[in-house]
Amino acid sequence: MFGAGSSNPEFLTALDNRLLFRATDAAGDVELWASDGTAAGTTRIKNINPSGSSIPQQLIRFGAHVYFAANDGSNGNELWRSDGSAAGTVLFANLLAGNGSSNPSGFRVFHNRLLFTATTGVGAEPWVSDGTLAGTQLLRDINPAGSSSAIFNGDVLGDQLFFRASDGAGNQLWRTDGTPAGTVLHSVIN
Repeated sequence: MFGAGSSNPEFLTALDNRLLFRATDAAGDVELWASDGTAAGTTRIKNINPSGSSIPQQLIRFGAHVYFAANDGSNGNELWRSDGSAAGTVLFANLLAGNGSSNPSGFRVFHNRLLFTATTGVGAEPWVSDGTLAGTQLLRDINPAGSSSAIFNGDVLGDQLFFRASDGAGNQLWRTDGTPAGTVLHSVIN
């Protein structure tokens, strides 16, 4: 299992009766692991990047899966999901086709949707997924000039998620109900 060094387990996320997390093995590879709560039942789920480390990041449970960002060595750092099995650990959405990276981050489950930030041809903008590929889409291009809006460092108030974003004129307070039409500038404070 692990060598004498530190395995650095991170992003511990419960899924049914297992714990999924990222860890470093004795060879120095950082991959996705799972544990059933026993030492013998703690194993690497899948070698996502056989030529190096996939470095899974920001694991979050959403529905029957754990979603995370990882790099398989050929598609860049993209959106993955796992049901806790090797066969069920798959590239879910390659948001920036080719070997570029969309770098999904800032995952948040809100109103039965997964919200996150991803960098595509329109810059870093908010995305939403209902857990299906067809239901994974750009939530809103807040900064349409092709620059990033830098979003989702916010919190929920009532039935809205409030966050900071820039539409190109400066950082302001935005809100979303998790739908494209419901993602709007809340107020300009200055």
